[in-house]
Amino acid sequence: MNGLELCRRIRERESIHAFYLIFLTTNESKAHVVQGLQAGADDYLVKPCDPEELHARIRVGERVVKLQTELAQRVVDLEEAMQRIKHLQGIIRICSYCKKIRDDQASCPGRSWNPISPIMRMPSSAMASVRSATNRSLSRRWMRR
Repeated sequence: MNGLELCRRIRERESIHAFYLIFLTTNESKAHVVQGLQAGADDYLVKPCDPEELHARIRVGERVVKLQTELAQRVVDLEEAMQRIKHLQGIIRICSYCKKIRDDQASCPGRSWNPISPIMRMPSSAMASVRSATNRSLSRRWMRR
């Protein structure tokens, strides 16, 4: 197995962890550089290479992997937040335009719309109270029909 095939096989594997591949070879032709990058290498160096350049490129790779890992964690955090929001939308009436919550207990005839931000900052025990109050309100509404 040559370096190109190894690079392809590494990239084909599903991996949880980010990684950075530097192709290090004696072949300096442009066609080979292109093949290496197309096979999945993130960088390409021709041997013999300067040790300082190699260390600098490794540091670049470390930064890229760190950014990829942070981005992946942010995606997970956003997906979790979206699940919480979808759950809240199923429990609490949220305006799809202004993203405010409908207060069915408001004394004004047109009802009241409140911002969602104070509710999102509530601890989970308070959210349980909001859920049960909302469920009671929905139950009463269904009983009146």
